Amino acid sequence: QNNLIAQIEDEADDLIDEVQEEIANKMKYGFEFSGQLHNDD
Repeated sequence: QNNLIAQIEDEADDLIDEVQEEIANKMKYGFEFSGQLHNDD
């Protein structure tokens, strides 16, 4: 049972890493995009 829990925790950590990376990328693109919009004024 401990092995199963450890396996689930590892998979959860991997998922969290992926999600955080995705959010970071979206925020980075969001800042670049809004920056471009402001520059057009």
